[in-house]
Amino acid sequence: MKPKKLSESPQFRIALLLPLILGATLFITSALTNQNFKICLSSDCVNYFFELYKYPLSIIGLAVPLTAITAALHRSEEASHQIEETLKQNTFNNYIKHKEEFINVLEKLEITCACKFTDPLNTYKNIFPLNNYSSFNFKSQWKQHPSDNKPAQDNELLDFIRSELDGVMALIYAPNMDSFALRHVIYSIDEITDALRIKRTQEPFHQFSQSRLVWPTDYAKTSTMNLFNIVRTLELFSFHDRKQTEKKQEWNANMTLPNSGQTKQRNMELVNELAEDVSALF
Repeated sequence: MKPKKLSESPQFRIALLLPLILGATLFITSALTNQNFKICLSSDCVNYFFELYKYPLSIIGLAVPLTAITAALHRSEEASHQIEETLKQNTFNNYIKHKEEFINVLEKLEITCACKFTDPLNTYKNIFPLNNYSSFNFKSQWKQHPSDNKPAQDNELLDFIRSELDGVMALIYAPNMDSFALRHVIYSIDEITDALRIKRTQEPFHQFSQSRLVWPTDYAKTSTMNLFNIVRTLELFSFHDRKQTEKKQEWNANMTLPNSGQTKQRNMELVNELAEDVSALF
């Protein structure tokens, strides 16, 4: 919006013209009712003139301080407007740069984790649902916040992924698991990759061209390792607070059981066998 000139301000015009009009009206009225005019430049005459017309002249003189005050208020308003415009511009620029940086982070993850984020803008919107060109925050947000009284740093996508990953690890460390129960590991990993819009990179895995698994080779290890890397990176980028879930507590409890390392190795091998015949699972 183009800044308004001081002379165009209604407040300035009122502050300038109102005292002049009132003072001049009173001066003219007083002069017309006084019939004793004569030219006299002596000090007594001058003093008498100012004594007689001190109220009209005082009212006219109010135009000076009133316009000065109005000018100061106008400058303050213009400064406030400039600050507001600067903040809006900063929010606009920060939103664009933040989104670009987020996409750069995903591109780096694609290299380190050998995968492809097919819809990075959708992922950004799910982690920062309240961000837009006029409102911006570095922290992850809850889509319905604040109407549902959720903390601002909560986030549906990140909380879901972290909970699913904790559940995967709880199953991998759980003793006495059979193939049927361990199918849920593949289901959960598939739900996570779907939520993040992650697909498999074609180059390293030509022999798995018909598979929907993102990391077919050594499936259990590479999938969990890469997903933990992705989730940690997204949580750090969005300043997301990791929560202690029941699945995490179950995972920790299973890790403390005797021979938990052997249990993990056995369950991962079973998951890998299931992954080789994944077409029967979906």
